[in-house]
Amino acid sequence: MENKCFLVVPQMIDMWMKKEYVSREILGVEYLGAALKKANIDCTVLNAYAQRMSNDEVCKIIMKENYKVVGVSCPSQRSYPFSKDLIKKLRNEYDYKGFITMGGFYVSLAYKEILNDCKEVDYLMRGEGERTIAPFYTALFEGTSIKGIKGITYLKDGKIITEEPDYIEELNDLPFPIRDMNNFKQFKNQDRIPFRVMSGRGCYGRCTFCSVIEHERPRCKIFRSAKNIVDEIEELVKKYNAKIINFADDIFFDGSKKSNEHIDEFVRLMKERNISIEFDCHLRATDVKEEQLMKLKSVGLTTVWLGLESGCQRLLDEMHKNCTVEQNYKAIEILKKCKLTPSVTFITLVPTMSFEELKINYKFLRDIDCYCEDNLYNRLNIYTGCEYEKILEEKGLLTEKKRFYDRDNYIFADEKVGFYANIISVMKELFIKPRKLLYEINCKNDETPELDKLMDEYQIWSKNTWEYFVDFCMEHIENGNMDIEFYKKMMNEKIEELTNKVEKFAIMNKLKIKNEIGVE
Repeated sequence: MENKCFLVVPQMIDMWMKKEYVSREILGVEYLGAALKKANIDCTVLNAYAQRMSNDEVCKIIMKENYKVVGVSCPSQRSYPFSKDLIKKLRNEYDYKGFITMGGFYVSLAYKEILNDCKEVDYLMRGEGERTIAPFYTALFEGTSIKGIKGITYLKDGKIITEEPDYIEELNDLPFPIRDMNNFKQFKNQDRIPFRVMSGRGCYGRCTFCSVIEHERPRCKIFRSAKNIVDEIEELVKKYNAKIINFADDIFFDGSKKSNEHIDEFVRLMKERNISIEFDCHLRATDVKEEQLMKLKSVGLTTVWLGLESGCQRLLDEMHKNCTVEQNYKAIEILKKCKLTPSVTFITLVPTMSFEELKINYKFLRDIDCYCEDNLYNRLNIYTGCEYEKILEEKGLLTEKKRFYDRDNYIFADEKVGFYANIISVMKELFIKPRKLLYEINCKNDETPELDKLMDEYQIWSKNTWEYFVDFCMEHIENGNMDIEFYKKMMNEKIEELTNKVEKFAIMNKLKIKNEIGVE
């Protein structure tokens, strides 16, 4: 085998059809590829998730090119079964004889379970791998010892051998991520490709539903220098004609004096270099300040993502959000005053909640008027390492996991909330039908005003359908109707109505429709 390596993000099946029109860029593997390139190691990086390539297609590429080391990315708990499938397929079906490694956020948290579950993997890489991967892969190429290399974890004689992971404090030392324009082919308008940029790592929050705390400990938020960030943005503009930047940090700034100085320098450099882009960022509600936002708006800020999570104070306290409902409302008010678009993430269904608290959550969502379909049905995920697992166990709501990577192993304290969660899951499944039809029409047709109009109209039709469904179910469940067939009848009728609207619009506007609806 040749001394070259292959890094891959496996395809993850989006069964709900919700991720077809958003960026699938994965910065983690792009940073690792850059670190290997800097060390002059022959490396190929493939984001099969972005390029919609099956695990079999990936395996054939690996076998054809005879790579000595294959690194499989596992960026999230949801992605683990797809990463595992690729590894098992490569080893068992394609008889790959080289080294297989796995790394990523979830690997750092669940390394013990993964080693026992996926025997085909040789090594796991915990922590941040940019400084680890080059010496590690060099040792595998040369057959030398890996002892002392940070974060390397493996099984030996049935025992787990591990070195403590590496955490990077000086982010400016990292080379910029390598980019592959093939990862953006799904965007019909190639002039509006969103590139992801990381301005820092970590978060000062201690939310009970989040596993970032466990992964980052004991480190809090750290930043790249403003110059380093602007240098990367300038490179993206010059090399790829970038016009949109998505900042991928959990929080873009934290309201501290140091953070405010960082923003001032960032704004100064963006203006000094005359860089014209649009960008979004993530903030906590308590960090939304008009002065900082207006400065950032002057250099392209258009959208702010807020993790509000609940409109109920008891639930905010349970989540350790360290904010009030009033502060959540205020954050939205400030953003709208600044004429910035608020995008809200929300945990609508929580196992400890009462039906009255569910009503409060929906009232809050209506009040702030920041519609996002996901927020009508999002439910709590139990991520490995998060504190909510202990909270639910103490309340007797935690159930046994069927698989160690499951995220919904709980019951609801309130019978009505549990019933509602079940029927809303049915609605999500039914919604796959119109989404598939829309996806096929979008794939089959070039970008035209008619196609754009259909995509816009669908958002309105979909919103109306979901809101009708929520109002209908909440009213009847509150009145004691727990007959699931009663709700299924209504749901089927509304989904057929929505699907017919999409098809009728396409036919009237002479858009192509495939005979068979389906996706890869």
